[in-house]
Amino acid sequence: MLNMKTGLLDKILAFFGLCRPRKHAPETKSQKKGGSYINHLSASLLCLEEDKYPLTCKPTGLCLIINNENFQDGTKRSGTQKDAESLADVFSWLGFQVLMFQDQTASDMARVTKLLADLKYRKRLVELILADLKDMFDAGDRMVPELQSQLLQRLKLVDLKHLFGLLECNLKEWSDGRFTPLSRHRCIRLGHGDAFVCCVLSHGDEDVVSGVDGKTLPIIDITSAFNGEHCPALIGKPKVFFIQACQGPNLHTGWTVDDLPFHWQKPKADKGRQTKKEHHPNEADYLVSKATVAKYPAFRDENTGSYFMQSLCKQLRMGCARGEDILKILVDVNADVSKEDFGQNCSEKQMLKQMPEFRVTLRHALVFSPCFRRET
Repeated sequence: MLNMKTGLLDKILAFFGLCRPRKHAPETKSQKKGGSYINHLSASLLCLEEDKYPLTCKPTGLCLIINNENFQDGTKRSGTQKDAESLADVFSWLGFQVLMFQDQTASDMARVTKLLADLKYRKRLVELILADLKDMFDAGDRMVPELQSQLLQRLKLVDLKHLFGLLECNLKEWSDGRFTPLSRHRCIRLGHGDAFVCCVLSHGDEDVVSGVDGKTLPIIDITSAFNGEHCPALIGKPKVFFIQACQGPNLHTGWTVDDLPFHWQKPKADKGRQTKKEHHPNEADYLVSKATVAKYPAFRDENTGSYFMQSLCKQLRMGCARGEDILKILVDVNADVSKEDFGQNCSEKQMLKQMPEFRVTLRHALVFSPCFRRET
């Protein structure tokens, strides 16, 4: 009979990145005071009072970067790796766990978004397996002999890489300033946190992005994978998408105009409006920011990366350090990119331009805060 204290049980638990709990572990100072929970709750309540999304989880959430560089037709999106690294650096600075999914087909991009939206299911699967293990031990912490053989047979039949589909996606994680393969321990422990960010770097056309196989995936298919119906864990939480991809072949030209001042007045609040019980719309809490408006291309430098993503990273660094809302930051990105000239239209002698845009269904202010110490 195998003594499970130092044998098979510990190996199985190690596979899941877990360890045997101590029977009489002393309470820590924070546990005695309920420190971690109380601090989290207090910070969340403060954010709600200020009408901001609470971002108190550690890590804040997941940031997925879909980075298509090498296409099957032999073309290469040079400079995109610079974008991926810049995005990973800034979002890890903002407390996110950053994952990269590189050089994938349209169907693979759709698959990884659905898998990430279904993290809760994968965690339940782990819990069920561990619950089965618990039932296989007697009071002496030793496995009943006939159940030991059943467990070994089960583990031989179960293809854990198939069950945990993300392991098959060859995801990489940003750590210590570089991308490294995501370990199975880290993969199993993935969680949604308080926010989700997705950055897509690829070719594209109007309202679609391209896989390395040349087939297209509608942007709406990527974003809708995380709506209230498909990803309940993110209901009421911000879901932010940044799309670096052309949205058409037409040249976007600029015109010379005089700078004219303008004034605007904030509309007065409707004091007669009645409050009622809140129900979350299925497509609420989204922000989708694109490198360019429809029908036009987005520009990218082969050495320094795309103008939109590099401006986004720069403005996030400056704006988040000042405590600015994401909408203010994106307006600054729009202004920054719109000032760039990308050559001249030979036929009409007009400067070529690029104008980013964003669509918003956020219901609160979204303020990302720098995280100066990484939490694991």
